[in-house]
Amino acid sequence: MFSKNIFDLAVNCVESAIGIPYEAFMSAKKARYVDARSILVRLLKDYGMSEQELATYMGISQQGINKLFNNHNLRMRFSPMVRRCYESAYNDFTTTLQRIHNSYN
Repeated sequence: MFSKNIFDLAVNCVESAIGIPYEAFMSAKKARYVDARSILVRLLKDYGMSEQELATYMGISQQGINKLFNNHNLRMRFSPMVRRCYESAYNDFTTTLQRIHNSYN
C-alpha cells in the first residue's frame, strides 16, 4: 500500500478516535488539537513512516514532527484521554491494515 493511502487511513482512525476532523486539528493550537496531531504522528512513525514523509503530508516541518513525537509519551502519561484515543486509533489502524493484508492473500 502506498504511503499516502496509509496516511489517509491513519487520519481516518485518528478522526474517529478523537472526534475531530483532520482540517480542524491541523489548524488549531488548543491542547486537544495538538493531542490529535501527536497521536497521528506517533501512529505513523510506529508504522515506519519517515519524518520527511510526515512533514510532506501534514505540512509541518520535520522539527515540528519530531517535537510532536517526542512529547507524545508525556502527553499520554498525564492525560488518560490521550492514552485512550491513541489506543483506539492504534487498534482501528492495525485491524484495518490486517484486514487489507488478508484480502490480498
